[in-house]
Amino acid sequence: MSKQWKPSVTLIATGIIIPDLHFGPFLRNWWHVRSLQENGMKVEQYYPFQIGMKTQVELKNRPFIIRIVQGNKHNNLLLGFFCESLSESNEEVENDPTSAISNLYKRIFQTETRFSGTLLMGMDDNDILSEIV
Repeated sequence: MSKQWKPSVTLIATGIIIPDLHFGPFLRNWWHVRSLQENGMKVEQYYPFQIGMKTQVELKNRPFIIRIVQGNKHNNLLLGFFCESLSESNEEVENDPTSAISNLYKRIFQTETRFSGTLLMGMDDNDILSEIV
């Protein structure tokens, strides 16, 4: 039986909720849905992706910071993700956290490794989730 890798993620900034975005026509894009089983029932919990939210995770002894911004390459009302590590960063705002971290990691380490962006942002970490609600 294998144990799933769980990175150590640090919340640097919680960010802010902007009502016109988080409760507007694109609201489904601004929330992370976490599904749990409680007493045999599926429970869904919603957590906001907040503008300015920043998390840090260490990969191969190198810090990676993921930041949420307003706007991506498709629409200024949708969220975007930007990743940086030391002096390197994404060349453009990405549409999702997986692309943001994986594309930068690929450029730095010359590998095709892909990561779950929400995992590396701590969206399964109860301590982080309790701070952003």
